Amino acid sequence: MNSPLLDHKDFSYVRLLAVTWHANVLTPSMCTSLAGARLLQWVEQLNQPLIVNCAGISTIEDHSLTSLENFLTSNGRAVAFLVANGNERLANEIHSELKAAYVCSESIGQYEVSVYGGRSQAKALQSSMEDFVGQIKNLEHDFVTKAVRNCYKHFKTPERLDSTPLLASGRLNARALISDPIQFTWISLLFAEQFERVIEEARPRTNGVLAVSLRASPFAAAVRLLAHTCSPSLEIIDHIGPRHDLLEASVGEPDMYGREYILIADFVVGGTELKIARTYAMSQGATIKNAIAIGAFLSGDAYDKNIALKSLINIPEVVPELTYQFVSQGAR
Repeated sequence: MNSPLLDHKDFSYVRLLAVTWHANVLTPSMCTSLAGARLLQWVEQLNQPLIVNCAGISTIEDHSLTSLENFLTSNGRAVAFLVANGNERLANEIHSELKAAYVCSESIGQYEVSVYGGRSQAKALQSSMEDFVGQIKNLEHDFVTKAVRNCYKHFKTPERLDSTPLLASGRLNARALISDPIQFTWISLLFAEQFERVIEEARPRTNGVLAVSLRASPFAAAVRLLAHTCSPSLEIIDHIGPRHDLLEASVGEPDMYGREYILIADFVVGGTELKIARTYAMSQGATIKNAIAIGAFLSGDAYDKNIALKSLINIPEVVPELTYQFVSQGAR
């Protein structure tokens, strides 16, 4: 896999969870020596400071960052680690691993920021961190926006979308996002973060993840793996109707009855996927009150007053040339 680092003109940026997921597929919340070696490999290729966001990481194993510590103390490079305020244990674990390269720490917004490395580069990085921290969200959003923009395919003539009465000027191809390792990684990370935010705000009865299409299923599986603090169960359904195929059933739980799920979708345009998911959940004695999509044409409860929809991007803003119209009578 190529490096998932995002480049700004003044720094590079990565989520440590992207590194650990690549190194430890089944336990991405743990930073092991293998993950530390992979992070060092990517740091060595840089000519500018690196900012590492530690969201989603639960443990830094002993000696996992020893090689990075040695590199920083001998090469003058600088790396800043962002740890959410209040997570002193994780910040202390990182400091224990990198203390020989330690330069300074300060609180910036929602993060405790610790800078390690050569004093000259580290001090220069520290002096700009407040501005840089304010830019990392835009860096992530811009990356996903570009990925979605690039997966759009324009039709020569409008075509009817499957399962909807809509003629579209083009199509957003979620498969292109899934097949690109870096795009899939970043979208999955942001999906997992949004999922955890919904769990915190909506307080569902149970933490379940549901997908009702093959395109959404890889992201749903990734959310289950990455959102370790929520320990969600997973249900993936495809081809619902008179017949449907059960691809994954209640991972971690025996059945859906009485459970509450959050739907993971790719692109929501006409709202068919939301209706399918809610119908299926109701047939199993379960409920869906929240949904998350890569992109949506509408937002909030505009599709279904019973389901609050959040999306990583707004389709009309990212692909303004994508238009829809109802199929006229007699059209195919």
